[in-house]
Amino acid sequence: MVMGSLLLSRNKGKNMLLKRSIQKNLRDVLLGDGIHGITADIFNRTGIDFIVREVVMVTDKEEFQFNATGEVASSFKSKPPKFTKEELARLNKGEAVQTSVRLVFPPKKGAPPEGFVTVTPFTSHKFLLPAPFIEHFNATVKHLRIMVEYQSWTKDVRLLEATTAPKNVELLQRTIGAFQKQYLDGSLNNARRMFRLSEIPLPPKPAEEKVN
Repeated sequence: MVMGSLLLSRNKGKNMLLKRSIQKNLRDVLLGDGIHGITADIFNRTGIDFIVREVVMVTDKEEFQFNATGEVASSFKSKPPKFTKEELARLNKGEAVQTSVRLVFPPKKGAPPEGFVTVTPFTSHKFLLPAPFIEHFNATVKHLRIMVEYQSWTKDVRLLEATTAPKNVELLQRTIGAFQKQYLDGSLNNARRMFRLSEIPLPPKPAEEKVN
């Protein structure tokens, strides 16, 4: 009885820590924009697989669904560089010190997956809000809602809904604002034409008042 109670308590604690770890991952996403739309990269640094069921931008008026792109990249916290005494002395003098040279290659990209997306440990997956959403967008972002499925330490399947941190909400609103400006001034459609993508219809210009 005592051993059973201890094991139950231990598993409960491990499951709680796992849930918090996943929630922490989902609160911070990497946001961006491009000719295809608004992007959100979701990271997995928990050490276990989880499945993303939905990524939704919630506003004060309506909700917008992000789609998986199939773009996957490695994701881990890099260690800070170690400096020699000579390099530290140069840094203290205000001099620049080269630590390493890194070659960066494009992330792995496959066909957009159908349905849910499995995010393996120490990778990130990119999700896209397609550009045409901007044609009728006139709202305030409340948060990103991310629904994931994962297996607990006791092997039962659980669902977890998380929302992004306030700093991500502010960044997303600013990103959409900049994207909307590019749409209205025509630069977005100019870029889309270069890549043979369909243009997004611009809103009609207000009629000019006639002066008698």
